[in-house]
Amino acid sequence: MSFYKGKLYLYYGPAPVILLYLPWRLLTGSFLAESIGSMILLGVGFTAAAFWLTRLKRAHFPQLSSAWLALALIALLTSQPILEAIVNDTFYGVPIHGAFACIMVALVTLDAALRTKRESTRVVGLIVCSFAWGMAVASRPIYVVSLVGLGGAALWLAWQVRDRQSVFKILGAAIIPAALVGVALMAYNYYRFDSPIDFGIRFSMATEDLREVRLIGPEFIGKNIDLYLFRAGEYFRYAPFFYTADQPVGMLRYLPILWLAALLPLTWFFRRLRVRPWVVGILIAAISGVANFSMLCLFFGGEARYLLDFTPAILLASLAVMMALADAATRRVRRRSTRGALAAIVGLVVFGAAHGIAAGLQALPSSPTRSRILRAMNQPVAWWEKQQKEPVHGPLVLEVNFPAGLKDVTEPLLVTGRLGGNGDLVTVTYLKDDILEFSYFHRGVGGPTSLPISIDPTQIHRLEIHAGGLQPPAQHPLFAGWTPAEIARLRRQLLIKLDNQVVLRGNATSYPSTPGTIQIGENDIALDVTGPRFSGEILSAKRLGVSPAAVAPWGQGDGPIELEVILPTRPTVTGMPLISTGLPGQGDLVLAEVLEGNRVRFGHDCWGAGLVWTEAVNFDPNHPQKIHIELGSLYDPSKIASGKNAPNRWLVALNGETVFSRPRPFHPSSPDQIEFGYNAVQSSAAMPGFIGTLIDVRRVSPIP
Repeated sequence: MSFYKGKLYLYYGPAPVILLYLPWRLLTGSFLAESIGSMILLGVGFTAAAFWLTRLKRAHFPQLSSAWLALALIALLTSQPILEAIVNDTFYGVPIHGAFACIMVALVTLDAALRTKRESTRVVGLIVCSFAWGMAVASRPIYVVSLVGLGGAALWLAWQVRDRQSVFKILGAAIIPAALVGVALMAYNYYRFDSPIDFGIRFSMATEDLREVRLIGPEFIGKNIDLYLFRAGEYFRYAPFFYTADQPVGMLRYLPILWLAALLPLTWFFRRLRVRPWVVGILIAAISGVANFSMLCLFFGGEARYLLDFTPAILLASLAVMMALADAATRRVRRRSTRGALAAIVGLVVFGAAHGIAAGLQALPSSPTRSRILRAMNQPVAWWEKQQKEPVHGPLVLEVNFPAGLKDVTEPLLVTGRLGGNGDLVTVTYLKDDILEFSYFHRGVGGPTSLPISIDPTQIHRLEIHAGGLQPPAQHPLFAGWTPAEIARLRRQLLIKLDNQVVLRGNATSYPSTPGTIQIGENDIALDVTGPRFSGEILSAKRLGVSPAAVAPWGQGDGPIELEVILPTRPTVTGMPLISTGLPGQGDLVLAEVLEGNRVRFGHDCWGAGLVWTEAVNFDPNHPQKIHIELGSLYDPSKIASGKNAPNRWLVALNGETVFSRPRPFHPSSPDQIEFGYNAVQSSAAMPGFIGTLIDVRRVSPIP
């Protein structure tokens, strides 16, 4: 949302509302879900693209086997932008899918105008094309430059006729509808943001103030060219075997069929393709995609969902060239080189489809069906791992000789999740000769730290580390028979034991990892966190295998909770989770945010009821804090007497002093749905995990 002069607006283009959501509301009296509307728009776009390819094949390559048309449709459907769009059910996809639908309809109707000789049909086709192209701009403003394609096609058609009246009809049909949409869009922007060209992104309620941030500029071109065309993903041991880190990957690298668009000029040597529908139609499709790409290159940020803005149009041109080459080659199929060329084209499609499917599976939300698919795909890898002499998964046990004579130095013990520039680190900090502390660092967020621990530097110590990056992925066959809750609890458990004594305990998020990517005693991904290597001796390292969570859950019992914590000394950029109850969509989170001047405030985020904060209070960062929390979801529903309700008071007390006490709504929660120091309900108000020191959790009596 954008906030401007006391009002809230969507800074996304309004076209999807005009075309779909408002008509749905008027016809049914109900609101269409964003996810359903997004899928409808995507379906319209794909259907139009498929129709464009089908008509092109029938018009220019009637003798070509239908298998090549099927291959082209498969290449389109399995491309990464389409598959990632299918699984994107968030509101972000609505304007992108709307613009995709509009531009595909525009290309279909433009193609119809190019192919007909009847002036009336041509004018109607251009009117629809112009309106659809204008609505694409009204969905995604970056499409404005692609209007040069519509203008070029209109000039070409006007040049083909001789009388002035026909020229005016063609130019008017191509220009007026898009111009009217543009005028309406500028008036709408002026009404909202006092500027005809301001869509409000500068006033969006983002994580930073964008009013003074440079959003568009030539300095972003190099970064975005690499991001969208050449950025490398990483191959991964486990299904779906290709890791993108939720970022765009280079389309010219992983959808190589796009390179065929560069061969479009070669089709001029095919005499029967020197016709207006082929030359202009294919060229305009390619130009529209390149124009959108040029606009994206000027933008400060990049997202995988933006690939749909430019890839499909260029892909249509590439697939048209593919069918032209296949048609020419099949006429000389007896040549060995020709058969090799045809096989190479099929290989390009298969290569792109494999990576598109992998990216789509990676982006697909968790579900039982997805888990079954990935678990089946992981069976061969699991069989190979089972043949190893020792376990390759599970907690890591190190025999360690810590160095002496170090002070205020942090060194790496373990690094996991080294994919896509991410990573999780277990580190040791030497406070003085015989005092050290352990930490867990989730890159981009941070993590918890242990209390100071005394050691004997002359002795060899046994260090046992439990962390999510040491466990197999949730869809590994080793987890067959486990419940999703059991898998999630094991994969987020953080536990460090020194000589069989627990020194750090909690929950933490981890990046995807494999046994082959972990580092023991070395760090090559986050030199701002630790030094490059451990200076002591690691005498041995072995894995313990996969087994249920190592310790019983904290805070067993019923009713209020008291947490003993050491809060971070630096302000946090957002809230830290203290207690999570319930499930995503039906849960509650109690969080803490450290502010400047050693002050802290507490929040309660209830799904469906919003977030409230307490006033900020002072705390001593050098000493443990006792935080008393009461909330209705901390009571076991099975233990509440019949006819009674759980107390609805949310109370927070810090070191015995009540900070906040007021009735608050909550979602009932079972004891196994309560987590400490972890954002299990996926609240957007807090980071994934607590980054201070969680010392103890215990049940206490309510404060009178």
